[in-house]
Amino acid sequence: MLNVTDITIRPAKEPDIPAIKDLLSQIVQVHHALRPDIFRQFHDSKQSTFCEDADSPVFVAVDLQDNIVGCIWLVVRHERDNSLKIDRDWLVIDDICVDEKYRRCGIGQKMVGFAVSFARQMSLPRVELNVYNDNLNAVKFYERYGFKTQKRVMEFDVPALREQ
Repeated sequence: MLNVTDITIRPAKEPDIPAIKDLLSQIVQVHHALRPDIFRQFHDSKQSTFCEDADSPVFVAVDLQDNIVGCIWLVVRHERDNSLKIDRDWLVIDDICVDEKYRRCGIGQKMVGFAVSFARQMSLPRVELNVYNDNLNAVKFYERYGFKTQKRVMEFDVPALREQ
């Protein structure tokens, strides 16, 4: 069994892209199973140049042999000149995934802790993320870490249009 103390988190590099895409496909499969009306079974959604973007860095969790067991995609956000909201900066966990073979070993918690430390280092006072209500394991995980629901997005299917 993998020991979380043997896991380090480092910036992603170009050679990591295939392993990261494999992890992202696991996320898409979870989302597709929960919401096939929204998610495709697999979509190569992230560009292959992601490692070069300073405002959306990608990090990987690796074992002692540098095998990738997880990834976390962070996005630094800024809101300015909004007539309703105050100016603010924050960090978004855009994607996070632990390889399904290594889940429930503490790797996800370590990656979220890394994101919080990254936010602190960048003087960003808040970490936010989106999670689907039906993804109960993820919701519980984030709540255990201390995340709270900020807002709710609701939907209504128009019956005549959905049946076509």
